[in-house]
Amino acid sequence: MNKLETPLGEIHIFIDNNEINYHFEQLELLKVLCPDVDGRYKIVIPFRLDKKEHVIKCVFASEDSYDYDDSSPESGDHLECQAFYKGSLKMSMGAEVSFDDEYDFLYLKNGIAYVILPSTKATKFVFGICWIFNNVDDETEAQTWFGADPTIM
Repeated sequence: MNKLETPLGEIHIFIDNNEINYHFEQLELLKVLCPDVDGRYKIVIPFRLDKKEHVIKCVFASEDSYDYDDSSPESGDHLECQAFYKGSLKMSMGAEVSFDDEYDFLYLKNGIAYVILPSTKATKFVFGICWIFNNVDDETEAQTWFGADPTIM
């Protein structure tokens, strides 16, 4: 199975620290909200609930081998998001939020994760990944947040 290649490395998905195969979908580039974006993808992870706590991680490198200059959370309406910066590159990794459900999120050094709780009702978990490769600045950096939101079409 192919893995999504990003400027910061291949995307890996783990459920409870076990790597799984996944499918990714390239999303349309939004010329109005994010005209400078170079890549925009979503990954949907189906999950069978069992009333136990689980962690679904979306990461771009191992915890000890990532290569970037800075990171910061950038959450907003219906999107928990983590930004990663390297030179003039910015990549945002988001997790879709439903206010009608119960789960939590982890901001990781190398990605973002859902924490599935015993009371969680959702059976699919959606990650969005977006980047601007060479021209991120104060005026363009918000574009990756919009691009990482997989609900914006």
